[in-house]
Amino acid sequence: MAEHLPDLFERPAVSPPAGHQRARRRVTKVVPAHRVNVYAAPTKTVIGHPDREATDSTFVYGTSSTATGEDLVIQSDTSIVLQCGDTKVVKTPDGVTVGGKTLALNAGSKMTVTSPNASLALDDNVTAIGKKVTLSSSGAQLGIDSNASLSGSKVQLRSGSGASASSSATDDKDDKKNKPVYIRVKLLRSGKPASG
Repeated sequence: MAEHLPDLFERPAVSPPAGHQRARRRVTKVVPAHRVNVYAAPTKTVIGHPDREATDSTFVYGTSSTATGEDLVIQSDTSIVLQCGDTKVVKTPDGVTVGGKTLALNAGSKMTVTSPNASLALDDNVTAIGKKVTLSSSGAQLGIDSNASLSGSKVQLRSGSGASASSSATDDKDDKKNKPVYIRVKLLRSGKPASG
């Protein structure tokens, strides 16, 4: 029997002969005590047949865990879905889709997102690199490519430590109170200011 075991790992499962009642019988096994299975040789399980697909499922009343001393490979020809409630991570040959009510990405020191033509790096600074970088809101837009453009219903440029968004509400009132001051300077040919 031992010399035929390698064949079982290479060949797919075959359909039982017609009329084979034992292969179609449902078997339920209940093991009330703690059980540990130890396999000292490579093992492989094949469910179904290329000509007849089958399904396999496991449900645990409690906590389930899988551990390995080296690599853990999960492989599928169509998709891999990790789901908890309404939150899903779906991986297909075309890409990865993450969906959920709230998504939080936390990096201990630096986070980097890259594509063939652009990148975004987050650490103490925010660095966005691309052929064109655009920041948009409901009423304003900042675009940076070979030129820089800023558009909005009202554009305010501030400088200094006293510049803050909290003072923007009083700008219109201050503009009406403050009147412009004109200074007239006369210059002689010598370049010195004229008196009066």
